[in-house]
Amino acid sequence: MKRLLLITVFIAISLAASAQIENDSLSTEKLNELIINRIELLSEDGDSETDYTELIDNYVFLSENPININSDDVSYLLDLQLITIFQQEQLKAYRRNFGDILFAGELPMIEGFDDETIAIITPIVQFGAPAQNYRIKPADLIKRSSNKLVIRTEQVGEQRSGYADIDDADWFDSPNSHYVGSQQRVFVRYSYNYRNKIRAGFTLEKDAGEAFLMSRLPDTLKPLVSSRYRSGFDFSSIHLYATDLGFVKEFVVGDYQLSVGQGLTMSSGMSFGKSSSTSSLMKVDKTIKPSTGASEAYHLRGTAVTLGHKGLRGTFFYSKRAIDASVSSVDEDGNPTSISSIRSTGLHRTINEINGYHVTDKSLIGTHIAYNGGRFKLGYTLHHTKLGAELQPTPNNYNQFTFRGSEITNQGMDASYFLGKIVLFGEAAMSDNGGKAILCGSMLQPTSYINLSLLYRNYSAEYQNLYCTAFAENSGNSNEKGIYIGLNASLAPNWQLTSYADFFKSPWLRSSTYAPSFGHDYYLQVNHNISRNASFYIRLRSKDKLTNSSDDNVYQAYLIHYVKNSVRFQIDYSISSEITLKNRAEYVNYRTDEGTNSNGFVMYQDVNYRPADKHFNFSFRYCIFNVDDYQSRVYTYENDVLYSFTVPGFSNKGTRMYLLANYDVTDGLSIAGRVGTTIYSNTDEISSGLELIDGNHRTDLKLQLIWSF
Repeated sequence: MKRLLLITVFIAISLAASAQIENDSLSTEKLNELIINRIELLSEDGDSETDYTELIDNYVFLSENPININSDDVSYLLDLQLITIFQQEQLKAYRRNFGDILFAGELPMIEGFDDETIAIITPIVQFGAPAQNYRIKPADLIKRSSNKLVIRTEQVGEQRSGYADIDDADWFDSPNSHYVGSQQRVFVRYSYNYRNKIRAGFTLEKDAGEAFLMSRLPDTLKPLVSSRYRSGFDFSSIHLYATDLGFVKEFVVGDYQLSVGQGLTMSSGMSFGKSSSTSSLMKVDKTIKPSTGASEAYHLRGTAVTLGHKGLRGTFFYSKRAIDASVSSVDEDGNPTSISSIRSTGLHRTINEINGYHVTDKSLIGTHIAYNGGRFKLGYTLHHTKLGAELQPTPNNYNQFTFRGSEITNQGMDASYFLGKIVLFGEAAMSDNGGKAILCGSMLQPTSYINLSLLYRNYSAEYQNLYCTAFAENSGNSNEKGIYIGLNASLAPNWQLTSYADFFKSPWLRSSTYAPSFGHDYYLQVNHNISRNASFYIRLRSKDKLTNSSDDNVYQAYLIHYVKNSVRFQIDYSISSEITLKNRAEYVNYRTDEGTNSNGFVMYQDVNYRPADKHFNFSFRYCIFNVDDYQSRVYTYENDVLYSFTVPGFSNKGTRMYLLANYDVTDGLSIAGRVGTTIYSNTDEISSGLELIDGNHRTDLKLQLIWSF
């Protein structure tokens, strides 16, 4: 009766609200905006060339294969930081009191589920009783499955230096002065899905500049090329994944990702870093995931299985794959005995890059044992990594504690405890050389509209691990101490505040700081929903760090402060049910103790046209930028074809435009195309080296076909 009364009282409002949420493009736009914010933050803090395909794939998979909100699969929402641990617990409490959630109109009745959360998750969840366990029939594997084939090609329109005509003799004299392949990047992926329980697929990719047919290489250069490199797609990947097979909770063979605890002992793939949602600071280990992206360095290849009974689970994993590296020495048979570095770009465009292709291997074996007592979770991880050749980086002042050798063992303990209004979590890890690392944090929710986060980390310079992506300011989880404080608060109806302060230091040297260093990172964002059709936000960010002086007149580089401040204003609004507009203006200032003072400014207008009853849609952007140098560059996420991404970092002065169009040929076949051009007004050359373009404009072209059947 209690449940019936609540639903009856709410029924008139909820029916109208659910109709708006389920049919309004706002739902999809909110999810898109969340992904954009996260990738832009990752780009600002890391490398703009990072491949975020796998991150995007996780969200796209959920949008195309909604999970049942009343099933255990709801943990996927927590894993992707679409809901917080508090919201998940409130969801469980609601189901205990009232039973399964039957329709979207019930979501506002759950404590802590605000309008934005509801708008984000509604397109990717289903309601009603979850499906019962059923026997898998061989015929159903075909009849009830979904299949998708994605084919994409892209290239730069202008000729770059590395593709210019060259005489064979000149190429032989300078073998790394030219790319061996064509300008096109080609991507092919097939995926199979049976009720989200069995997934399989393969991925093929050739990067721009890589050769599809090595036979076309001039005969004079063939003796210079490693015999390990073969014709065809430069990268290939395949996987088979299954879940909920009784005692077998998860199983994968082929390429996969693995993450446990807080990522300090074992985590492959990429991390969220400093997320735009401070209330999602704690990682939730979804353990095994199939690897569907085209990143050639950050995945495991082999097999993994998770077995479970009640609250006890055990994950056992093995991986062995060939890796790229820079060879230092070889034996009498020409096999590498030592390498100076492991290459992670996955690019094989020149003779030098090709000769680093799969020169050795990297194997991993380990286990993760975990107990989940509901509110309390405890896990232990142990794994051993072995390289086919000894890693011996060139010695210098800052890498004295870097891993050297061919074998390393890591182990760690992770735990979390839910106390209703507070969550405690942490992980302690150790490498076999005695290096230690610890991370501990808490999240507090005194009311449903305030979330506080606190995280402390202490990673010794001696800690060594080839598989870790825990929270950190710098790349790698070593030589760092810090404390992070975050706040998410609903200040008033339709007003949202997100802020954090991160204080960090490195007790030992780094490549950019030849002495112990420290710094801080401040972030503040205020969002306001003006109406259902309009919203804006203002973001302020300030980062203060130390770096080596650029003064060439001193014997030893000394440290100087640099400060990078940015302010952003963005407004989104719909002028009709079909047309959405977006405006952004962002300013960046970079200055140092030595007197450097550079500025960057970007402003753009987006027009998105998505008619509900048409078979096509398009997006257009016009952008102007004026950026003094690389240090004051500004990153902006651009709409792209499905499963792809573009995050340019602007430098110099000019304009940028792109047009993205999608057409549904039939119910299962769609074609998307994208053309973008950047025109510079203060330079006649773009980029450098083999990427040099003799001119002031650069055009990028992309075409994609998706067949769902």
